[in-house]
Amino acid sequence: MSNTRYTIALQECNTDDIQRVGGKAAALGEMIQNIPDLKVPDGFVVTSNAFDAFITGSLHHQVMKLLDKLPVDDLVVYTTRL
Repeated sequence: MSNTRYTIALQECNTDDIQRVGGKAAALGEMIQNIPDLKVPDGFVVTSNAFDAFITGSLHHQVMKLLDKLPVDDLVVYTTRL
């Protein structure tokens, strides 16, 4: 797996990726890959690379630009989903 990806599908994760995706996502990926009858919903994980990029500022600007585009007239919708 590339070290620069910000999100990774769960089915691509495995125990070799624990440092980038965490133990739970790695375990889910292993289950998806190795237990065919187990029903695990599709999903993705935000990698530690994304966190690092956000904290250092390289991703922060892009995220803030996207957030600025959200309509603020209906904040109740956003806050009730938290």
